Amino acid sequence: NNLLSFSYATDISEQKNFAYILGKGEGEERKRTTYCNGNEPSHLDRYEVYVDAKDMSDEEQIDGETKPIPEAKYIEMLKEKGKQSMVLPLTASESQIAVQSTQFRYNTDYFVGDYVTVEHRRFGLRQNKIQLIGMIESFDRNGRNLTPTFREV
Repeated sequence: NNLLSFSYATDISEQKNFAYILGKGEGEERKRTTYCNGNEPSHLDRYEVYVDAKDMSDEEQIDGETKPIPEAKYIEMLKEKGKQSMVLPLTASESQIAVQSTQFRYNTDYFVGDYVTVEHRRFGLRQNKIQLIGMIESFDRNGRNLTPTFREV
């Protein structure tokens, strides 16, 4: 109940949630697969990335002998490479808290570096385990103000 102001923004400009992964081979012989987190996104919810995995060999050394990697295992290796290329949307929030709150006090109950929960009941927004990475302390004719800076985990 000590939030005076609160803003929340999501930046999806760098988001990638669907990958086309292209492995060894040339033309139609090139091994390929796709990867996405959860259900396959469609239409405007789909942010694609192409992953060139030509450097991933489809052969392995076993007891000094070169053997081909089974197709299913190679496809799983390609999917893992695609998983590494996923980029989640960035979120940012900014808020101002009431200094004279009787609920919790800064530098007594919580400190910079602590993980806290920020809840805005009016909008039904709750951010669990968000790290307080800074506190801007300012003074004006109305008194002391604290503006926390958070980083989501």
